[in-house]
Amino acid sequence: MFVVRPFQATTLAWWSSEREQLDLAPAYQRSSGVWSDQDKAFLIDSIINGFDIPKFYIADFSYVSSQLNSTGKPYAVIDGRQRFEAIFDFLDGKVRLNRDMEYLGEEKLELGGMNIQQLRETHVKVAQRIENFNIAVMSVITDEEFKINELFVRLNRSKPLTGAEVRSAMAGRVPQLIRELAAHNFFRRRVSFASTRKQAENVAAKLLLIEHRGDFVETKKINLDRFAKEAILTETEFDAAANRVRETLDVMDASFGTRDSLLRTSGAIPVYYWLAKSYSGSLLRDGIRAFDDYRKAHPTEEDVVEYSQASRSVNDPHSYRVRFSLLRDFVEWQSPREVKPGQSYEAGAIPIRHSKDSLPPALRRRADEYERLLASGPAPDDGWQDVAVKTVLALLPEAHRKVIERAIHNGGWVTRSEVYGLIGRSLDKSLKGFTRPTRSVTETLQRGGWLRDGAEPLLSPIYDESSQTYQQTQGFCVPVSIVRKAHEAF
Repeated sequence: MFVVRPFQATTLAWWSSEREQLDLAPAYQRSSGVWSDQDKAFLIDSIINGFDIPKFYIADFSYVSSQLNSTGKPYAVIDGRQRFEAIFDFLDGKVRLNRDMEYLGEEKLELGGMNIQQLRETHVKVAQRIENFNIAVMSVITDEEFKINELFVRLNRSKPLTGAEVRSAMAGRVPQLIRELAAHNFFRRRVSFASTRKQAENVAAKLLLIEHRGDFVETKKINLDRFAKEAILTETEFDAAANRVRETLDVMDASFGTRDSLLRTSGAIPVYYWLAKSYSGSLLRDGIRAFDDYRKAHPTEEDVVEYSQASRSVNDPHSYRVRFSLLRDFVEWQSPREVKPGQSYEAGAIPIRHSKDSLPPALRRRADEYERLLASGPAPDDGWQDVAVKTVLALLPEAHRKVIERAIHNGGWVTRSEVYGLIGRSLDKSLKGFTRPTRSVTETLQRGGWLRDGAEPLLSPIYDESSQTYQQTQGFCVPVSIVRKAHEAF
């Protein structure tokens, strides 16, 4: 059954008094707060000055019972929620007429800035005109959700609805799951971006799509719309994917604060979401915060520039992968370790180094150079002579501590393959940006006055200087002074 017919003639005052019988927030509606007070006042201006206003459409459950009536109220708005809210807010005294309002009647009345109470006291007829204004309401009688959703979309086809608003009105399992995910506490309490036009549903749709596909994919409007329609044809794995999204959102909800400033842009949420599959709690949030601070402090760094450029196309799969890779590497290498009192480097815990003959040429030359320097007396002035080795190690993330300890044991250098083994990283992953945390330690020591400006880098990549083409680092080296001090101490 699907019947659309005029509702009985009713005034604004009647609808205001019966508002508890009207469901203003069925699933297909926009979120509250889309209209500004100025917009609401302009609607009242139109009513006062006798202009026509669009029809209202309501689902009328007063004739027959329907499974669509989830609230038990006799009426539910299909189209006209913002206008109803504007009328109710004005009649409640929450909104005033715009100050530049011009009354177009024969009398010259200054009504700008007045609320309903002031109109009742000074301009009774104007107040009565508002309260007794008859609005055109169409009653929709049906028990078919698809037809209500279709009517909403058709009525708003020429209006600038967001993609999320149109998807929310679609039939099928996916739109329902998206609405449920958007109601998660993470979106209600943690994000700090506005969600008055169903932005939370838009992000939830992206997360569900990415989770369902098992990888970063394009999440533009056309892709999300196509995904939302898939459930009409098949129900394959959507609920299972939604359950995985809920589990990860639970992690994010427990990791971030209320209206967290790190969650101020919706475009970053899918990247943080994928990161939350591996990290949680303070490690997740502190890692993202540290990266955010690093980007602000070093805007011209190569990896920061790459991240910023990728952020310009937030719905592109390549953009997702670049941003996630850079952020994951930063968090992984920034992960703090617990430093116990008295903890120090233990040379005996590190395996015996391998033969220099097996090293790549550039690394072998550096190893020979370090051997000569360590055997020839005082170390050169590299800036690290007065810094305690234990202090340096205590400031480093665990992965970098292991690498520098191995370099000390080897005599000042460490191979690329050793680095991968020490940090437990797959050989197909890049080491780009690996020295960043050591630069942060260097800056910390310099700010504290323990290390002079111009000191050698704590960890330097070793390349074949004779080659002008792109190449991977053959390994890393540490300042000779640190190697000498460590060998003397341990």
